[in-house]
Amino acid sequence: MTEPNPKRPKTTSQSSLSSFFTIKSTVQKETQADDNDVSSFQKIDTSSNEPIIPRTVPASLKATWNVYQNSCIYRKVRGEVTERTKVAAFDLDGTLLTWRIEGWPSKFEHYELWNANVIDKLRRLYDEEDYRLVVFSNQGLIRQAFTGVKATFVKSLLEWFANLLDRPLSVVLSTSKKNGFHKPSHKMWNVAEQCCFGGRTMDVSSSFFVGDSIGGDDDPQGGVDIGFARAVGEHRNASLRFYSPTEFFGPSSKHIRDKGKVALTYEMPPDAVLKARAALVSGYLEGPIMLILCGAQGSGKSTFCDKLLGKNDAWVHLSQDTINNGKPGKREMVEEEAEKGLREGRCVVVDRMHLDEAQRSVFVNIAKQVDVPVHALVLSTSTRILASRIKLRSNHPAGVEGEKGVKVAMISASKMVLPTYAEGFALISITATEQGVDRFVDQYSKLSSAKPNTTTILKQIDLQQMNIPSVILGTMKLGKKTAADIVSKAK
Repeated sequence: MTEPNPKRPKTTSQSSLSSFFTIKSTVQKETQADDNDVSSFQKIDTSSNEPIIPRTVPASLKATWNVYQNSCIYRKVRGEVTERTKVAAFDLDGTLLTWRIEGWPSKFEHYELWNANVIDKLRRLYDEEDYRLVVFSNQGLIRQAFTGVKATFVKSLLEWFANLLDRPLSVVLSTSKKNGFHKPSHKMWNVAEQCCFGGRTMDVSSSFFVGDSIGGDDDPQGGVDIGFARAVGEHRNASLRFYSPTEFFGPSSKHIRDKGKVALTYEMPPDAVLKARAALVSGYLEGPIMLILCGAQGSGKSTFCDKLLGKNDAWVHLSQDTINNGKPGKREMVEEEAEKGLREGRCVVVDRMHLDEAQRSVFVNIAKQVDVPVHALVLSTSTRILASRIKLRSNHPAGVEGEKGVKVAMISASKMVLPTYAEGFALISITATEQGVDRFVDQYSKLSSAKPNTTTILKQIDLQQMNIPSVILGTMKLGKKTAADIVSKAK
């Protein structure tokens, strides 16, 4: 898509450019209204899945658009004096708004609000929980045409959203990838603090970010949103919670309509579930936990476990197919080893089909008895892939291979009943792709079991024969103390 190159002021100073950020009258096509006027969309029927489509509205008199270092456009709310330090941050495309067309959107009618819960959710965050509301978006097609067609269109979209929201809304848009402000870089967060919040530093650990780009084969953006959350957290030595729009708002209205379903209400997952998801995705979830795999033969459960232990061999892998010295055994043997591993403070992954609640409840109850959270990961592999994998199998411990094995797997797959939070799970995840499996392997591999005794570990090492500088020992996840100090305590 070729971006027009309209004339713009020669100066790059912030003050000189600010006067160019009033939305043009040719785009507004409406008379400037008082900010106290109520938007016709302001009262939203949250029981409806009908599209809420943007429209042209007058630019707010309570906010200004400005340029930062020829790299970002930001929206600053005039006169907002607040000591709030928590930020509720959101991506724009695919999060607050979704596309109604297959191609690249260029008109208001090509967009719609994610769903009817969005506005109410953000208002409550501002009114009841004292969050600042911020949008961070990569808008590389703007480049340096800060008053061009693309810039004007994006600002108009955001003015409509701010008008609909009827609460203070800050915005930071990165306009050129090459300038280093595009997500996943943390730099737009700094711009918000400096330009939108009067130089105040925000409390990252009490804030969160919602975005749709989490990586995987079906994500053309390559995980820039989850990467942004991680980068901000690393930059501030904290953890910025991350949610997908579906986790935070529920399914999009467009998705529900496209599936031909009628869902008048959406039940938000419990807060504990959202926190568990944020901790897992952001890399600060702590063990021990029990992870129950769910899926028919050939869905990839054993492959998941092999990859997981390849990255973190502290996990205990239990499979009924191999529990009896490498041969199939009884479920009770798996139960016994699962409880033993949890009581030792280790993370346990149970590799069984777990097709229904009755099968899963046995292990859920074990985790409850030990007071350890239990997660479920559903491998929703297509029947075509199940069949192809099982046909190629040989020497399977339970004999599920070849054409006969395919029939067994198809019967198992037809009996799958997806787990629910009512069963007692702290977190439920589903994936149908190898990329998704790899993503969950990466996330769960970061969990640690009970913390090892550092002194005991060091006593098992013959330090006299190790020609390693002390500064290197200090980086081996043994804490921030110097190696000399650690060694002296280990003697």
